[in-house]
This record gives sequence, structure tokens and C-alpha cells, in this order.
Amino acid sequence: MTIKYAGVPIFAMIPFRKNRETEIRQCVGGRSNVYLVETGNWAITYTDGTHPDLNGGVVAGQKLAEFIVSVVGKQFFI
Repeated sequence: MTIKYAGVPIFAMIPFRKNRETEIRQCVGGRSNVYLVETGNWAITYTDGTHPDLNGGVVAGQKLAEFIVSVVGKQFFI
């Protein structure tokens, strides 16, 4: 993706339950224009212990949007 879409920021999220966290960190580490999204302190609520419920989805969406805007700025979307 970094070759095909050079210059476009790529965001990789740590899963809420931290599955494959080590592998994701290794893939992101050292790559330019690739950003690791930490999700550990997002206080997500779940339907089944894995999948966010409605409120958890809203929280995740807000937190992800805030992180993306903090990296690229609001002007990126205009």
C-alpha cells in the first residue's frame, strides 16, 4: 500500500482485545506515513466481549476520527 499510494497516510489500529498486537507493531514500526492507532484506553463497551456495541462503536468512531485529524489536520478533508 505504501508503494501504490505513496504519500497517503495509512492508519493501523491495535485491535480492542489486542489480538496480533505484536505483529501489527512490527509491521508499522519504522514505516514512514504509517501511523499506529492505540486503542487500549478507549473504554469500549461490547456486545459479546469482542465486538463493540452501539455505544462502543460511537466511542471508537469518535476516538479514531480524533486521532486521524490530529495527524493530518482538518484541512485534509476539505
